[in-house]
Amino acid sequence: MGAIRSVRRLRRRAVAPAIEAMESIALMSVVTPRPAAARADVLRHHHREAPIVSTPPAVAPAASDFASATQSLPVQTLTLPATLTNFQNLPLSPSLTLFNPALGTLTSVTVTQSVTFLSDISAQNLDPNVSATITATLSGSDQINGLSQTIQGPSRSVSSQPITAGPFGSSNDTVVFPQLQLEQSSTTTYTDPADLGFYTATSGRSSIAPTLTANGQGFSTSSSSNLLRNNTTTASATVAVTYTYTPAAIACPTAGKIGRIGVHQQRTLLIVPFQGVVDPTRAADQANYLVITRDGRRIPIVSATYDPSANSVTLRPSIRLNVHYHDTLRMTLPCANGDTDVVNERFGSKYSLIGFHDHQGKFVPVRNGHIVHFAGRSATRHPRSS
Repeated sequence: MGAIRSVRRLRRRAVAPAIEAMESIALMSVVTPRPAAARADVLRHHHREAPIVSTPPAVAPAASDFASATQSLPVQTLTLPATLTNFQNLPLSPSLTLFNPALGTLTSVTVTQSVTFLSDISAQNLDPNVSATITATLSGSDQINGLSQTIQGPSRSVSSQPITAGPFGSSNDTVVFPQLQLEQSSTTTYTDPADLGFYTATSGRSSIAPTLTANGQGFSTSSSSNLLRNNTTTASATVAVTYTYTPAAIACPTAGKIGRIGVHQQRTLLIVPFQGVVDPTRAADQANYLVITRDGRRIPIVSATYDPSANSVTLRPSIRLNVHYHDTLRMTLPCANGDTDVVNERFGSKYSLIGFHDHQGKFVPVRNGHIVHFAGRSATRHPRSS
């Protein structure tokens, strides 16, 4: 009989403390939890000991489920202000940012360009005996370089209506013509793989600087060869580029098994691990989470802290939650693709507990409802709860 009692005592010593013993450990004194950084170190050690594994969906979604319609990035506009002609390969600004392939697949590039020549022309008749009929003319040609294909502006010209200037010394011996203007524009959409590759950024090549070459001249002609001519000619350019692409298929993340920190009088913290790409801003938005208790009460979340290294969020409910009860966490998943999927995740009971702080303020990790003893740390006998 004595031998049987000894065996029973040994078995009781070998069994790890249950949840009731954990509560008594925590209640021995009220302590201030460790600083967040120190607690995070302990949690990382605990997760290595007893990770919370995210549960994958029963059926993996097809890539087409997340494929978005073709989208366009904001237009990039490059300009060269009015500059005296003639010039070669002056850069437009700012530089053109190439398409970031991380966004998806570039499907087309639309380039709209316009080049404008302006010329102010005047002429004075120097013949003191006869009047002169004078005509002003502006001619120009241009070329935009540095894009996937050179854009060649054709040679073109425009002339004014003839105006008569009086003999030299008269009140009307000088003619000032209305400003002459030449403008050419075009829009081209590129879909050829070579062109798309040119506009796609690569390592060490994220932008390009297109240039303009412009040759333009204003001049005047007359029935009299004795003229004093004056003209000023400028050229300016605008290039607008739009990228159209198919966004990369980014699925909403899935939430893994929810872990809990804290028992009895200690504040409750909920650890939600994610599997997949997470939007950090949405993950840290406390308004995206709500606890619904078993009797239907709604408990708001007062803080949400996202940990990118663990791809998890730590939530603090506004009140303590009973560790024995099963509750529901309603959350808007922090989808990086802009979706607003809402899910309900059940949690609770001692099997959701991943740790608590003992009466010395030390974090005690828990797995499957039992205290985890780190290697090299001997098991400690804990008092039973009353």
